[in-house]
Formats: sequence, structure tokens, C-alpha cells
Amino acid sequence: MSDCTKAVPGLLFVYGECGEHVTEKDFNDWYDGEHVPARAVVPGFQTLIRYKQVDGRKPSWLAMYDLSSPDVLQTPAYTGLFAAASHNERTIIANLAMLNRRVYSHISSYPANDADVRPGKYLFIVMIQPAPESEEEFNNWYEEEHVPLLSKSPGWVRSRRYKLISAAEVAGRANAEEALAPLTYLALHEIESEETRETPEWKHATSTPWRNKVGGAATFLDIQVFNHGLTSENTISQMAAPEAKSMIVLLLDGREDTPDSELHELINGKYTLTGIDATSFRFYKASNGQKPSLAMFCDAPLNSSWNEALAKEADILSHVASFQQRKYTLAYELTTPSADPSSLPGRYVLLTSNTPVSGHDEDFEKFYDEEHLELVAKVPGWLRSRVYKLEEYSGAHATESTSTPGKYLAVHEFERQGFIEAPEMGATAKTPWAERILKVVSTEFVKVFERQK
Repeated sequence: MSDCTKAVPGLLFVYGECGEHVTEKDFNDWYDGEHVPARAVVPGFQTLIRYKQVDGRKPSWLAMYDLSSPDVLQTPAYTGLFAAASHNERTIIANLAMLNRRVYSHISSYPANDADVRPGKYLFIVMIQPAPESEEEFNNWYEEEHVPLLSKSPGWVRSRRYKLISAAEVAGRANAEEALAPLTYLALHEIESEETRETPEWKHATSTPWRNKVGGAATFLDIQVFNHGLTSENTISQMAAPEAKSMIVLLLDGREDTPDSELHELINGKYTLTGIDATSFRFYKASNGQKPSLAMFCDAPLNSSWNEALAKEADILSHVASFQQRKYTLAYELTTPSADPSSLPGRYVLLTSNTPVSGHDEDFEKFYDEEHLELVAKVPGWLRSRVYKLEEYSGAHATESTSTPGKYLAVHEFERQGFIEAPEMGATAKTPWAERILKVVSTEFVKVFERQK
């Protein structure tokens, strides 16, 4: 990470409008499957959340990226994305009715320490241009009166303020008069209900004598209200971006004459992959004698790592009764905001491997993203969930038949035992949506593993 992590935080704020030539499905498939994953591994990109308007006004889509510093957007890791853009990305962007990109520097957050605050369901955006002669008083009013009063409104979650650095029309809106005029100050107010803005507390905060004084000399551009619960990736990517885009998983059973500790040392010593330190490996043992009895994970962003892994298969086979290598691509991730970094990876993991029947992938992914992971996050001891899609597999070496790998692997991490028996875990499979999904998926396994020292 560069020194820019010590600088003032930034915000990348992007409006989007599909128009007549790009369908919402193509737009979201591109954003979810290509655009966001490429940015998730850029150092300095911290969180992402996407929104869709709920009041019928345009622009329809909004994406916001929290940055460790606005300078992140000048680094080669980010600027290189444009030269590497795929033909599909270039085509989508060229055909959008609008892609409006703005960069802001952070002014303040209320509450000041908002790291543990989960985003509100609705986002109310206000853009303001104070008169030059009253700019200082305007900022004083916002910080000393306005936001504290708003915070007393039922359903208020958080308010954040930013100052504009730059703005550009990336696509569409060729007529400059139709372009959205960016004003100097941006306020983001997160609320749990659209009714919050109709409460007496909210109305009072927007009608005090001080507000009327500074407001008379300012331009308020009240844009619209957005909802973050409508896109397939928003729940996941609002949390910290993952460190690696891919993961190699080994599932194996040792022979009777090969202790687990010896197998562990063997894999750590002989299975080191190109460009990946041995400490990247995480070694787990299954609970209650389940098979496969051992699992090893390795974050592996390089395809060359997978190729070398295949070449090293032979070093392992003589020591195991069954063995599989699988390469997965990260689809999305949800992490508890209050997690101590030292607590990750979790001591216990629940692995579920599933394959939806043909034609049900989209519903399965939406179920996981919009409901299931949020419910799993309520289970006591939960730390993090990651969902992966199978890319390749190899090494079906076994003394008995080896099952076909599931298309989706969910890795749920916990800090302590007892999560399987928790009522909150049971509730995850009892919703109407869950019951419908269970009828259209084939489950390869559901297993609990404990991390080995």
C-alpha cells in the first residue's frame, strides 16, 4: 500500500444511465462481472456500494467507491485499467446514455467514527454551491447545526460530506447543457426509510433560521433518493475489497500411514506456488470425521500459480487416499465491519458446495447476495463470508468415487464453535426464498472445518 493511505480519504462517485442501446441486464452483468472485480484489487479501493433510484428520476444508477486517498486514481494500478479494458467494456461504455464520474475529498462523517456503521437502506443526496462570501458560515452551519439535527430524525443512519475535486462526462450526454452540473459540496445522508424525510425532526433541521440565512445565498441541488438493496453485488462489495481474485482449494484425505501433521508439512514445503508465500496457505481439518478430512486454501491471483499447482500434483498423490485441486474465482464477499483484522481468517469455516439446476443461476446468486449472506451474518460468532465460482478442477485421485465439484463454493468463517446449532443459522434455510432455492440446487457437501495452527 502506498503512502496515500495516510492522506485525506476520497470518494469516486459515478452516475450511470443505460439508455436505449444497453439493457439493464447487460449493464449489471458488465458492472458485476467485469468492472467491479478489476477495481477490487487496486490498492486504495476500500469499499464499493451500488444504488438504484427509487423515485423514477434519472440518472437511474449510482456507484460509490471509498478511496484511501483521491491520489489512488493517479496510480498505475488504476490508470492501467483503461488500456486493459476488454472489447465488451469499451462497447458498453460507448453505448451508455450517461456515465458521469466525479472525484471528491472527504470533509467529515457523522458519527465521526463511522467504521462500524452499516450503510442505510436509502441514500439521500444533496449537492450545494454556497455563495463565496458565505462559504465559511455555510460549513459551520452544516457541521454545527444541520447534521446534528438531522441525526435526531427516526431512521437516520449516517451523514457524510465531501468537496469536489474533478468531474467528467465519460460517456453520453454530448450536449453540455444536458450534463449534470456538479456543485462544490456533496452531502450523503443514509436513512432506513423514505418516511424519515417526512418526520418533524427532519423538517425542523431543514427550516431553522440559520438554515434560511445561509440557504438564501446558496444553490441547493436536491438530486434524488436511491436504494442500495436492488443490485446483485451491492450487499457484498460495500465491505472491504478482497485481497485476491482467485483461490486454489485442495480437498484431500491422508493415508493411514501419513499423519495430518506430516501431510501439512509436505504441502507447505512442496506445494509453494509461483509468487505466493507459504504463509498464504490455510490448513483446515474436518469436524466429526467428515470426508474429505482435510482442506487447504490459498489465495492465488495468478494463472501461472494454477499451472504450477497442476505440475506439483504428483508430489502429493503418493501420500493421500483422495485428492482434488480446484480453482475458484471470487464472486463477492461480506465481512463484519467490527472484525479485528487479526481474527481473520476465522478459526472455523462452514463450506457449502452447490450447483443450481440449469436456468436457475441468476436466482441462486440473487438469493445468496440479497438474503442468505445477510442472514448468515446474524449468526453469533460470524466473521466473514466469501462466495466463489468454480473455474477449473483437477486431480480426481481417490480410492472411492469422487463427487463432481459444485459450481458455487461458499466459505463462511466463524470465531467459535456452536454456529451450526444456533437458531439464527437454522433460520437461514426456513425463509420462502430459501425453501424455493433448495428445490433447484444440487448440494455436493456441507462441511465444518477447523483451522490448524
